[in-house]
Amino acid sequence: MRSLAKVGIIVLHYNGLEDTVECVKSLLQNLEGEYRIFVVDNCSTDNSYQSLQSESVVQNKKVELLQTDQNRGFSAGNNHGAKYAMMHYKPDYFWFLNNDTSVRDKILPDLIQFYRQQAKMGILGVKLKLYHQQNLIQAIGGEFLKHKARLKQIGFMQKDNHQFDYFTEPVDFVIGASMFVSKEFIEEVGLLSEDYFLFYEELDWAIRAKRKGYLCYTNTKVEVLHKQGKATGNRGDKKKSKRAMFYQFRNLILIYKKYFPALVFLPIIVVSLRSLKFAVLRDPNYLQLWFKVLFNLKNNYD
Repeated sequence: MRSLAKVGIIVLHYNGLEDTVECVKSLLQNLEGEYRIFVVDNCSTDNSYQSLQSESVVQNKKVELLQTDQNRGFSAGNNHGAKYAMMHYKPDYFWFLNNDTSVRDKILPDLIQFYRQQAKMGILGVKLKLYHQQNLIQAIGGEFLKHKARLKQIGFMQKDNHQFDYFTEPVDFVIGASMFVSKEFIEEVGLLSEDYFLFYEELDWAIRAKRKGYLCYTNTKVEVLHKQGKATGNRGDKKKSKRAMFYQFRNLILIYKKYFPALVFLPIIVVSLRSLKFAVLRDPNYLQLWFKVLFNLKNNYD
């Protein structure tokens, strides 16, 4: 069924030219309906913005290439695209999609229909599957274990035997690689918080949504392939994983400072124990990372 609703798709690009081109190409080849893709270059450092300008997929009439004035992180880059879309395209829905994702089916009508069917729908997720192992699920959503200061991905690394095909329960948060929302939701709850730079933005958004009476759901009939960890650089390289770990530790504590101040001791304990574990098993420099996180010597890793 062809929907007349307009969808603004925000694809945040930072380096990784091939991933962005593949993502946009998959959207153009598979999607139907009224949509426009806004590719936001978040001040790439590898000249890929210049390369993107000459790519045929970006020259498509359904694609616009934007650029931020500085890299202020995941949320700020996505918000830049959303604000531009609001002004120039006026979408009914916004789909925030990582550039290291790929779609295979004509899924926009399914996303829109599912969104409309749920009362007080806030953020809608999809079944994320691993790009390189497509029989495995990355996650269908997230669970926030508040009293353990821990996040859990539902279905993480499970073989897809259609066990989640009829999953209808709300989730605590939607995985940030694919987040679908309405313009009314953004008008009431606001855009992504720009406090984090990287990681925990989706949990912050979900907490704010819940406090406004909205819920997060997943349409598990919709699948998106994801090259997990590629966009963030969290793929096992020691230097990059330390950078990712800094933001994961820092932002976990920040979430509690903002929303659960009476429980802020919990993430501090978790961060301290994990830092000590990595310092003993991998690299003593993780203690420096712990010191930087806990004493706020810097708000960013670099």
